[in-house]
Order: sequence, then structure tokens, then C-alpha cells
Amino acid sequence: MPFISSAGRRGFRTPKPSGGGTPNYGSLKIKVIGDSSVATVATNLQSAFTSLGYTGSLTFSSSHMNGTYTGSDLTTANYDVAIVYMNGGLNTSTVGTNLNSFVTAGGKLITATFVWNITITGFTYTNTPWIYSGSQGSTASTTYTKDISHPITDTLSTNLVTTTFWTNNSLNLQSGATKIATLADTKPFISVWDKGTARLVGINYFPPQNNAIANRLIVRAIGWCMSKI
Repeated sequence: MPFISSAGRRGFRTPKPSGGGTPNYGSLKIKVIGDSSVATVATNLQSAFTSLGYTGSLTFSSSHMNGTYTGSDLTTANYDVAIVYMNGGLNTSTVGTNLNSFVTAGGKLITATFVWNITITGFTYTNTPWIYSGSQGSTASTTYTKDISHPITDTLSTNLVTTTFWTNNSLNLQSGATKIATLADTKPFISVWDKGTARLVGINYFPPQNNAIANRLIVRAIGWCMSKI
């Protein structure tokens, strides 16, 4: 079992899909970093992309933070978007400092549960839309609310179906970030941040739980990060 532990629109911009038709993601390289389920998470996200019927391709690479992975491959030459989630017992080594360098260089970063209660060594938490809370829990929410119109959520169902999944608690926005979706139990669900040349997304969801709608939201987040939707 894993360790369970509105702001204004300043700096916020909404990209438009080219041509207004089916999104074309081109050829994107995605890095997924997490626990021993990380390869399965990458496969599930690939399936979510396929299920949405978008054109283009996503090439996933995955790494388990088991003490040997350092994040030295985290460069914008290697990856367009990095996705990071946490779990108990992971050894983050130098992953945090390399994630910081990736964001500073303009890399796009999507963070997920339990990033906000299990510390990534050396990571600067202003590189996520939410402040580190140190609190974990779960939600019984089967739906979420779209707080504002945003490309990540605009075309997707608000019915999560799943009755319970792990979350972080007590999440507060970084200055400049925007919350775009809220779970039915009032916990923040998705927040975004245009930060310089980087784009940051936080999703309060533990990807190994393989929720179909949440996985599609992550795929949409990839598209938003890269201005494909």
C-alpha cells in the first residue's frame, strides 16, 4: 500500500489547437518517474492517448526511483515532458536537482500524488503548482468540478467512476498558479502554472491506481504543456 499521506489568472494563457480539429501531438518524448509500477503507468498513459483518438505519437521512457536512478537523462534534448509521482520507500538521490534544471531549461513538468508529502531530495517545490503540504489521504469523490474553462478539462467527462483513490491533503496554490478543477469532496484536483518558459501541472491523483478519466487528463495535460490542444 502506498504512503497515504482560486487564484487569479496572472500569467495564464490558453493555447488553441491548430485548425480546431483532432489534436495532433506530433512526436513527443515523455519521461515517467515513480515507484515499481512506473512502467505500467507509462503503458496505461499510452493506452489513454490511443483511446482519445488523437494523431501523432507519444514515446514513453520510465524510471523507478530505487536509488540507482539519478535523473541525469532529464534534459530538454531528451524529453519534452516529465511526469513524476511518489510513493513510500523511494530513494530520490539527485533526481530533484536534475528536475530543477529541466524546468529551468524550459522543460514541462507534470507532478502527481504523493509529491506533496514525500520529499524529493533537492527538488524546489516552486516547480509545482502546489505548496508542499506534508499531508496525505484519500477521496471518495466520483466526480470533479471544472472551475474554469481550460484545454486540459474542456472535452472530458467529470465522472471519475472510481469510488476511492489516494490524494494529498491541504494543498495550497503557489503564487501565480491557477486551480482548474476540484474534486467533489472540495480537495484541489488539477492546477496549472505558466512559469517562464516552463509549464507546470499538478494532479491530485496517484497514477498506479489507473483511473481512465484521470489518465486521459494527464494526456490532455501533456498536450497543454506542449501547446497541442
